[in-house]
Amino acid sequence: MEEEEIIEAPEQGEEDNGKISLHALRGLANNKIIKVEGRVKEYKLMILIDSGSTHSFLDEGIAKRLKYPLINTQPLTVTVVNGSKVVSKSAYAGFCWAMHGENFNTNLRLLSLGGCDVTLGVDWMKYVSPIYFDFNRMEVTFEKERRRMTLVGSKEMGMCKMITRKSL
Repeated sequence: MEEEEIIEAPEQGEEDNGKISLHALRGLANNKIIKVEGRVKEYKLMILIDSGSTHSFLDEGIAKRLKYPLINTQPLTVTVVNGSKVVSKSAYAGFCWAMHGENFNTNLRLLSLGGCDVTLGVDWMKYVSPIYFDFNRMEVTFEKERRRMTLVGSKEMGMCKMITRKSL
């Protein structure tokens, strides 16, 4: 089993290094990632809520299909757990998507993810903070618009459901 340790190294002239887990790039659930299903327009999205990623990312292929206007940004060198580095040079501001009927909006950096469509990292988690992870039950709980929400992920691709405090 691969160790999920992130290593980062400084780069001259680039924004502070980001981190992304190797599992996030491959689209695999593990003890730091909860996999949920989302939607944007008519597309289903595989979304990984990844406590091992510093930033939130949108897969470049999905961005091309959606034909969203992108903005050039200061390059962000992202270090993967295996030591390789990838660079994100653009972003999409105000990406809107839904998870089980609830709308969300955040800024996403572009990266060739391959294994998933969106990775929600610590920057997004700060937005919904406080946030609670239960990796035994594959749940993430947070407040949105003064309502407690729980996303229940699954190791199965794209399977999840959202439950409210009442139904708990």
